[in-house]
Amino acid sequence: MSEASIPASAAIAASSRFDRRGLIRRTEGLLVTGLQNVDRKLAEVGGIDGLTGYRLIARIFLPAALPNLFTGLRTGLSLSWMFLVAAELIAARRGLGYLLTDGRESGRADLVIVAIVIPALLGKTSDSLLRRREDRLLGWRDVAAIRRS
Repeated sequence: MSEASIPASAAIAASSRFDRRGLIRRTEGLLVTGLQNVDRKLAEVGGIDGLTGYRLIARIFLPAALPNLFTGLRTGLSLSWMFLVAAELIAARRGLGYLLTDGRESGRADLVIVAIVIPALLGKTSDSLLRRREDRLLGWRDVAAIRRS
């Protein structure tokens, strides 16, 4: 590794900052889109049922926007993993990015494979946990049954 690299803590801090911003922006944008696209008929039925104000939001608008919220969370989570690996590849002196670079430079395929598989497994595990939570909270949806892997 060259002497010009920055400390791992700085790379992780920069990655963390971009990850939070991206996650918040993407999730907020999709939640707003979900709220804007709530079917007018649902709001009318809620009004007929006597729901107003916060109760209308909690019972009609928020549940209708939750699929978009989870889409934003899952997309942001995957981008966070990519930014973390990219930050480590660019500047870290230790960690998975360094392990990948070191394995490549020293011709050790085992290090390269481990450095690729670990973030892949962590990303898949975190996505699966979020997807399971989504399925539990959004079990009321009437969607085509697609087998998820």
